[in-house]
Amino acid sequence: MFCGYVCDLIDLLTMEEADTKLVESEVAPFLSPTARADLRAIAVQYFLGLTGSETGRRYIVDNGDYLQQLINVIDDEQAAIAKDAFLAIVNLAAESDIACRIMKLTTADKVLDRLLTAALYEGRVEPNIACMALSNLSRSESAASLIAEYVIKERDPDVGVKRIVDVLCRSDLPGRDYLAPFLSNLTQVSSVRKILLDHDRVVFQRILPIINYTKSATRRGGIVGTVRNCCFETGMSTFLVKVSLHKYVTKWNNSVNFLNMKNLLCTFCRVGIMCPSINCEFYYDVSL
Repeated sequence: MFCGYVCDLIDLLTMEEADTKLVESEVAPFLSPTARADLRAIAVQYFLGLTGSETGRRYIVDNGDYLQQLINVIDDEQAAIAKDAFLAIVNLAAESDIACRIMKLTTADKVLDRLLTAALYEGRVEPNIACMALSNLSRSESAASLIAEYVIKERDPDVGVKRIVDVLCRSDLPGRDYLAPFLSNLTQVSSVRKILLDHDRVVFQRILPIINYTKSATRRGGIVGTVRNCCFETGMSTFLVKVSLHKYVTKWNNSVNFLNMKNLLCTFCRVGIMCPSINCEFYYDVSL
């Protein structure tokens, strides 16, 4: 009976008609972990619906503690309720300023821990949702810097740059395509670029073949973006070209990988890498 009343109330609360005090008194309390599971589910679904529009997202972040309450729900004992909270974060993080606000909350480390664990290992939400959330959260340079600080620290389990590349290089792990845009976003930060381009770690060389990954434009485009950002790391142009030539000519030396080499070199040309020892007289379209 009571659950039916809540459902009817929420049906009436469109974003244009929502009264802040009514939402605060009749819906928000059911985000509490002490509320009945069926009522928690309805409340989270309501707020998830609000995140589908810019007006709704602004309403959530500008009124009360709804943002923090939604983040608290990602640890709900009911997996379906937690999933809706994660989906709400995906939508909220589509706004760069909201993503920065999430990253500045005291619970930001908890959010990153849950998302990175799900994306790189197994977690409480599907990896594709976790990867999309990470990609959205890291779009702005300021948010990417905060996430980079978390990623580059030694942790157990490992969620560092090398682990991200390890997962991207495994085609047998489904739902990880948005890890590539996430990595691209992280390479806005110099400390991440330095890890990728470290001669001894041999990380950058491993992502180059993904430029021609045909099964996902998202993964392919994210790696192209990563290479592009790495090209802006001071003093690394010669290293980038030498690594690429070794990968595609010295090691494999066949016609297929000659096309891959052309693809990569033209990517370099597009971002302004100067190759004084190479006369680039061809053009090969990089389809994203």
